Amino acid sequence: MTEVWLRAVLTHDIIDQAQYSYLIAAVIGSAVVPTLVANAFFVPRYLLPRVDAPSTDGPVQHAITIGEREG
Repeated sequence: MTEVWLRAVLTHDIIDQAQYSYLIAAVIGSAVVPTLVANAFFVPRYLLPRVDAPSTDGPVQHAITIGEREG
């Protein structure tokens, strides 16, 4: 819609070709830049590797039991 309006403004000699080019670049940039930022910082969950949940089968086994000393 914006591009159609800008084209009409250009054909009625309200702006010149250079101004039209700058405005079209701004319109395209206003869509491309936020898309690049969003893609850089927000990754869809289905693209992330699946992490298995820790098992809840029993207590976690530690190398040293509380109260015992190494040796």
